[in-house]
Amino acid sequence: MEGHRERPRIVEYRESRGVVVEVARELVSSPMTLIRSSAIGTIVGILPAAGSPIASLLSYNEAVRWSRHPDKFGKGTVEGVAASEAATNAAAPASMIPLLALGVPGSPPAAVALGALLLHGLRPGQSLYAEHADIVYTFIWSMILAGFVIMVISMLASRYLVRIAAFPVHVLAPLILLFGVVGSFAIRNNVLDVGVMLSFGLLGYLLDKLAFSAGPIVLGLILGPIVESGLVSSLALVGTGRSWLDVFLFRPISAALIFLTLLSVAWPMIGRRLLPSAASAAASAAAAAGEDA
Repeated sequence: MEGHRERPRIVEYRESRGVVVEVARELVSSPMTLIRSSAIGTIVGILPAAGSPIASLLSYNEAVRWSRHPDKFGKGTVEGVAASEAATNAAAPASMIPLLALGVPGSPPAAVALGALLLHGLRPGQSLYAEHADIVYTFIWSMILAGFVIMVISMLASRYLVRIAAFPVHVLAPLILLFGVVGSFAIRNNVLDVGVMLSFGLLGYLLDKLAFSAGPIVLGLILGPIVESGLVSSLALVGTGRSWLDVFLFRPISAALIFLTLLSVAWPMIGRRLLPSAASAAASAAAAAGEDA
């Protein structure tokens, strides 16, 4: 609400024909964005408890890193919107894979579906595919049909949804605060939770002022309980007489994940060293070609 006196520029909404075809043409012209984002969304969706928010953040981050024009992101570029939404739409059906195959829900909606299956005496797993294949294929076809339904609803309702951006701040801010207070209180009917919510809101405001990125913080809050649970399980394996080095470092999957993590951290520095070398090599090749000509 700091800028409530300012008047931000809101793009005027104008109906025009051929927008859908134009956007589709722009997306098809850069298919790698859709392929990469869909792959990220599918992989993250399969991971239990990860969900669409993580897939959306990771996909958007990768789209910025791989884009030739990263400065356009954050200003409504179609590439950024497509990366985020493609990952989100891929993660939703992918969360059904561990549910139907292993009985482990990959998202809150999948957990609701698991409860519905158990309520009807259906236990997900290999037996579900063998004895109730019709149920499995109903899930699959419903996900495919849902994609088309979402597309139709979005096309029809977009002219009304875009007007949300024109809502004045003095109307939105009290509503957001009200829903935040009600939501935090309703979890356990405890006023202390409201205080925690307000405290972390203030902390988030201060971190924003200090130029901390919200994406990694959100990922940490979401993945924290998952990492803690995995750490406890790994420590239980160590308690059986195995060395913690063997469990955490020398197992093939652990070693591969550690290597990929270190590569991800070091890649910005590696990229800065490689790109100038590649640019100088290209310049030398161009100069040599000019001399030959």
